[in-house]
Amino acid sequence: MRKIAILLLFAGLGFAQSPFQTIIEFSGMRWGVFTNYDKGSGNKFTKDAVYVDSFGYLHLKAYAVRADSGIKFYASGIISTTKYLYGVYKFETLGRLDNFYNTDFGPFLYDWERGIYEIDIEYSRAINSKGNPGNYYLHYMPKGKHLRKGYNFTLPGDSVHAFHYIYLFPDSIVLKTTVLEKGREKIYGYHVFKDKRFIPKRPVYMEIYLWWPRRDTTHEKEREIVIKSVKFESFKESRKQKTHPRHLKVNKLGK
Repeated sequence: MRKIAILLLFAGLGFAQSPFQTIIEFSGMRWGVFTNYDKGSGNKFTKDAVYVDSFGYLHLKAYAVRADSGIKFYASGIISTTKYLYGVYKFETLGRLDNFYNTDFGPFLYDWERGIYEIDIEYSRAINSKGNPGNYYLHYMPKGKHLRKGYNFTLPGDSVHAFHYIYLFPDSIVLKTTVLEKGREKIYGYHVFKDKRFIPKRPVYMEIYLWWPRRDTTHEKEREIVIKSVKFESFKESRKQKTHPRHLKVNKLGK
């Protein structure tokens, strides 16, 4: 995900002089809600597009509103108030992932204070030349540089209940997308990145966005995605739960 340009910092739960004036509780964690306008993308991030329902599920919305000055594009985004490093990051979602044409849904990790490392899982047909709905991107942004590595993949049209994994190791990053079919997770996206330049050396924040990389309402005027849960496990915990990558058997995607 192209990081939204906000030149404000936050520390701990204070969020002093930051765009995170609203804090929500979701999936046993505290999150700051973005409330800012991004000039680069033309997106207005608003707390009105973020809510937790009676089941404890998080809803993110993106919508376009016609005004006298033109169409205004509203987006949603949250950021964890706690930083993490090596382990398994798991995002569980409800809703189709193959039909984000002008909008973009993405759970990702970001080195907020320094802005050097970013690890993205994105669903949007607007951000790659092939028009594939699934996208993995790593960003390494030291001063004056922006290096990127990517991987694109397809998804079935009935990909309603899905899981998105980031396995962050000291020497590699594994990204995986599965879809729940007949009670089992089937793998549709899987890639291993081993370039150590892209691997964070310090803890990072979890973020989740739904925004408009392409300000166009041709295919959609409003989108919503439901995030059922978010979980972080250290590798010690993941071994006990058998979610560590050494337990994965990836023979053929979609099988």
